[in-house]
Amino acid sequence: MSKQVQLRRGTTAQHGTFTGAAGEITYDTDRKCLVVHDGVTAGGRPLLDALILTPSGGLSSLQNIASRVAILGGSYSSPALTVTNAAYFGGPTTIGDLLSSVAYLGGTGTVTIDFALGRLQILMPLYGDVTFATANRLVSRVCQVSIPCGATGRNLSFPAGWIFVGGAAPVSIAANKTALLELWCTGSNDTEVIARYSVQP
Repeated sequence: MSKQVQLRRGTTAQHGTFTGAAGEITYDTDRKCLVVHDGVTAGGRPLLDALILTPSGGLSSLQNIASRVAILGGSYSSPALTVTNAAYFGGPTTIGDLLSSVAYLGGTGTVTIDFALGRLQILMPLYGDVTFATANRLVSRVCQVSIPCGATGRNLSFPAGWIFVGGAAPVSIAANKTALLELWCTGSNDTEVIARYSVQP
């Protein structure tokens, strides 16, 4: 290749005070992306490649999108957007359909409710006594656990620190009944887990 073409370029800070001509394209040397200008907007509009390329500050550096974003497509079986880690919404938020992964748990012995696995967790129909434990407790995490019992009633044991509301911690579940266990984390310890248990009449 005998010819080399270079665009005007600068850091993110330099772009912030620069208003390019309408249709001009520059290169952001910090975010490693192209920036399109309209002649009036200081800083221009970085192309979305900035979201998928590793920024110079590493994956932990904050990336800002100054314009509105619309994500189209997707379905209940194939979501258009997946957020792997916790998300923070700093302003008023309207959510239409918010899906969460479903975790399927065992039906006997020690059953660990992992708050990082999703808001709905379903046990197998119980075929033995169950002792509950938890993992990945974090303030503001919530979880609903479906507990179906098989043809024989089973004993239930819960962490000693849980705070039960609406009734005492159950010690058993009757045969062929389904219970719902709702959990709220107010901290990172079992003593900061609030629980509510309700069972089919």
